[in-house]
Amino acid sequence: MNDAGTTGGGIAPRFGVWLGLIGALHVLAGPVAAEPIDPFVGRYEGESVSDARGLLAAGDIGLRIRREGQGFLADWRSTVSGPEGVQRSNHEVFFEPIRERPVYRAHGQPGVSGQLRSADPMRGEPYFWARLEGATLILYAMRIEPAGSLDLRIYRYGLAGARTSFAFRHLRDGLPVSDATGWLRRHDDSSQ
Repeated sequence: MNDAGTTGGGIAPRFGVWLGLIGALHVLAGPVAAEPIDPFVGRYEGESVSDARGLLAAGDIGLRIRREGQGFLADWRSTVSGPEGVQRSNHEVFFEPIRERPVYRAHGQPGVSGQLRSADPMRGEPYFWARLEGATLILYAMRIEPAGSLDLRIYRYGLAGARTSFAFRHLRDGLPVSDATGWLRRHDDSSQ
């Protein structure tokens, strides 16, 4: 045994063994896996919709997903009814992975100083996040109403070949406000 308490050979041979093990693991792992969002990349337009209140038409639902770096940009249309009547909204939100995928948070918007900041639901700004559950992408939008109630909107998009199922749920203080289901058709879009 030498002064370092090892049985000889020094650091160089052990370093080589570690490099060899890392190389072998890399070969066994194969090519880099696709990002979990990749199957969703594309443009989807409403094909049919079912809404018990009759407020939605197929053209009121749509989704577009583009990969950007480690995250993705989601652009979607929604129509909900609230105290102010029917509201049609377009959302364009960049999501970035947090901790372990498949959970994503909305990338903050630049503040006055140019630094990224998170949305403030207490000021009525929607806070977005997303997650993947198998072949389903779930987008969440949460905000606090002026009177203090919690407003949560959940958009579920499930891949099914060239079609994508759509389910929407709007909750206020945990109670259902509206629900809708439907189908979207995937369209080729060269600008992905």
